[in-house]
Amino acid sequence: MPIEALKGSTILVVDDEPANLGVLHHHLSGQGLTILVAHSGIDAFQKINLTTPDLILLDVMLPDINGFEICRRLKQNATTQEIPVIFITALSATSHVIEGFKAGGVDFITKPFKKEEVLVRMVNHLTLWHLKRQLVAQNVQLQQEISERKRAETALQQANDELEARIEGRTAELAQANTALRQEIAEHKQTANALRQSEERFDLAVKGSTDALWDWPNIKQDKQWWSPRWYELLAYEPAEIEASFSSFKALLHLDDVDRVLEETQRHFETHTPFDLECRLRTKAGQYRWFRKRGQALWDNKGQPLRMAGSIQDVTERRQAEINLRESEERYRRLFESSNDALFVFQLTPEGLPDHFIEVNRVACQRLGYSKEALLQLSFLDISHFANPHNDSLARIKSLLLEKTLLFESVHQTRDGRHIPIEVNARLFDLKGKTTVLSIARDITKRKQVEEQIRNHNLLLEQAVQEKQHEMERLTERLLRQEKLAAIGQISGSIAHELRNPLGVIKQSVFYLNRLHQHDKMDSSNPKVSDHLALIENELQTTNRVITGLLESTRVKIPTLTELNLQIIIFDIIQKTSLNKQLHLQFNLDPEPFLLQADRIQFQQIMTNVLTNAAQAAQSQIVITVKARFLADKSQCRLEIQDNGPGMDADTLTQVFEPLFTTKAKGTGLGLSICKQIIENHGGTMVLHSQPGVGTTVEIVLPGISQIV
Repeated sequence: MPIEALKGSTILVVDDEPANLGVLHHHLSGQGLTILVAHSGIDAFQKINLTTPDLILLDVMLPDINGFEICRRLKQNATTQEIPVIFITALSATSHVIEGFKAGGVDFITKPFKKEEVLVRMVNHLTLWHLKRQLVAQNVQLQQEISERKRAETALQQANDELEARIEGRTAELAQANTALRQEIAEHKQTANALRQSEERFDLAVKGSTDALWDWPNIKQDKQWWSPRWYELLAYEPAEIEASFSSFKALLHLDDVDRVLEETQRHFETHTPFDLECRLRTKAGQYRWFRKRGQALWDNKGQPLRMAGSIQDVTERRQAEINLRESEERYRRLFESSNDALFVFQLTPEGLPDHFIEVNRVACQRLGYSKEALLQLSFLDISHFANPHNDSLARIKSLLLEKTLLFESVHQTRDGRHIPIEVNARLFDLKGKTTVLSIARDITKRKQVEEQIRNHNLLLEQAVQEKQHEMERLTERLLRQEKLAAIGQISGSIAHELRNPLGVIKQSVFYLNRLHQHDKMDSSNPKVSDHLALIENELQTTNRVITGLLESTRVKIPTLTELNLQIIIFDIIQKTSLNKQLHLQFNLDPEPFLLQADRIQFQQIMTNVLTNAAQAAQSQIVITVKARFLADKSQCRLEIQDNGPGMDADTLTQVFEPLFTTKAKGTGLGLSICKQIIENHGGTMVLHSQPGVGTTVEIVLPGISQIV
């Protein structure tokens, strides 16, 4: 029924809010309607008694009688029960909607509403009501015809009694016809009622469904019907695109056209379900995936007459499926490309490892099994435990508590070989079941490196013992030369000089142990080789120091080379225990500061000066290093200043005397030897100090321009 068909209809609007009445009156005016207004339930009944409206727009919240009760009373009255009632209210809860339909309302519109929506719904319900009235009128007409036939039959029987015998057969036929007509009328009523209910259900389904509905009423024609949801899914307005099969084909992606047409034809010919996914172009020019389903109707010759169905936007689902497949493929590649053996298993009711549910290529190759054979085994079958059952229970218990577990074990291959491994086990949830991912790393090479370290430690101990024996022999020789006091001082000096290289060796061993704890003790790790080489180098340095100390009565002629002052100092700090307590400040001009000196002898000087400063400090050690050249580059001047307690004048005059020391374990040889080395370089070494201020060591060396 078009909107023009509203003209001449009488509409009763029941609302107690003048503003709402004004809005409705404004929207409905100009449509050719007769508009009645009621401000309450009683007022509404009075208006209805005077003029029967064609449709009622009814508010729920009224001052005297609520809209639901008004509707129920109207439906109980034979005169008004057929008038369609549309609720227009601000109530939007599902319970209110249900109560409205139970009360007899044909529709439920929530405020605020749209003019077009109200008009369309009014048109629909007035159309249904007029159709119903037409059906009732037809029924009345049929009843009248039946009554007239009965009267005619009676008149014929009364007038033609003599012909009763001849027309008895005809009368029977008429009786059968009447029976058939009654049945036809009854069926017509049932059909009309079913049609009304079906239309109501269809209307509710169309409005409430997230899918778009479509209807192809005549297969031989192009025209179709699309629900409003169809246009929403493609972002079109109904006026922008015609609902037709050709329009649908134009929206299809080119790669999907042939497949959709073939599936449609197959459905027509074989009656198999029509259900496929295809891409449709939106108004913005983008293609989205839709699932299209449909069902055709065929005539008695098997020819398709009509087809209807729905479409559903499945773009997000398909993208999620693509993402899931890509994620699974990515993790599958990572799983298979791992250099470690990977095992996935779940737990038995007893808490023990069950059969593997997944293993990777490395696991099969390492253990010598095919994947099918390995999936028949469990972790207990490939582990070499003293007590597999108890060990597994204990580890599973720890894993369940901590969620991750790192431990060492031994795998037994199919041919009986034993492979040391480090296992990193982690818990995760797989389809609601507690599952374990076990990463087994082959640590055979690490064990070999650990064995090499143990061998190096033995060699180191042997070297230390040999040096100790050599020191003992030296002590005995000096004792025999009646220099027991000097020998004691020299032994202390030897220990002083050996402490630094031994400290380097100790740090290297500590670092190698840390690498071992973090599973980085692999022969391919360059740091392992570097520290082993560093240990060997420091053993050689120790040997050179001892040899030099044995010749401490004479200082060798320096072999000059270019040195970077900062690098020398940082190298000394890294090789001693000073790096944990020393705070350095540099004031160099230029920077980097390069000087000429014997590397080993200059390292010996700086080690002695920095160690003395650290031992003298009472709190945090702060050392400032200053270096600069004279204007003509003839000399370079170094100053090493500490924040120690300083020295008095008497002590300062004796610091360079051999065997003089203020420390309980000192030899008194360090500064004496350092001064002699500086002088052999053609330079000078002076100390400046005051009690409570600190000490400054001043070293002057020939500049680069003075060295030939």
